[in-house]
Amino acid sequence: MSPWPRDRILAWLCPRAVVIARQRFGLGNARIVAHRERALPRAQPARDGLACVAALEAELEESGWSGAALSVCISDHFVRYAVLAWRPGLRARADWEAYAAHELEARYQWKRHNEIRIAHAPNGAARLAAAVDEELPQLLLDMAERRRLRMAALEPNACRVANRYRRKLGRRGHLLVAEPGRVTWLSVADDRWSGAISVRNDDCNGLGALVMHARLHGGYDPEVDTVWAWGTLDDAAIALARLAGVSRLEPPSATPPSCSALGLI
Repeated sequence: MSPWPRDRILAWLCPRAVVIARQRFGLGNARIVAHRERALPRAQPARDGLACVAALEAELEESGWSGAALSVCISDHFVRYAVLAWRPGLRARADWEAYAAHELEARYQWKRHNEIRIAHAPNGAARLAAAVDEELPQLLLDMAERRRLRMAALEPNACRVANRYRRKLGRRGHLLVAEPGRVTWLSVADDRWSGAISVRNDDCNGLGALVMHARLHGGYDPEVDTVWAWGTLDDAAIALARLAGVSRLEPPSATPPSCSALGLI
């Protein structure tokens, strides 16, 4: 059975599982009418885009859902972030993307990115850049075509969290997005993005290093700043990392519970 014409298929991809949901629009609102989940065999923190897309396609095949728009949230295991300081000599999009590629490679020693997205910002303001594993966007586009789906959106997890809760941060604040095995920290100062970093967190050591980096480079002051936390961060990890001023973000009511358990929105 195919979804109604005003349905949209939502998908969440991470190294541990894929989740799909059917969202129905009507009478001025949207609601989830069905959702499904598939765990990946031998799931590990290491990213494997091919395995994730194969699991997504298998789940869509079993569901019989097709002929609709597809919106995909991808885990931060597949994404790297950086804040780009303003460069007045850069005007073309290609110039900003080259600048972002250089900064991402220098920070993460990561060359596997050919899809870079840079958030719009006023002239003179720093910009948030996100780079996705090189094979993942094309794998998803090819799968969508096979399943007769129209790719409507492809968004990194931390960007989705930031877009939804940006007002919480105010003119100065910090956002911590935690997934199993990975944590991402975004900072705002003077109402502009001021810092971004993402690290592995298999044994909570990554979180401690992330907090130290935020104190040294992101302007985090535990005495006065609020850290808005989303995802799988528990009290023990917060205490171990000596993280202060934490306020947890509640999952949207329409988000499938299995997504929240994976740190996805």
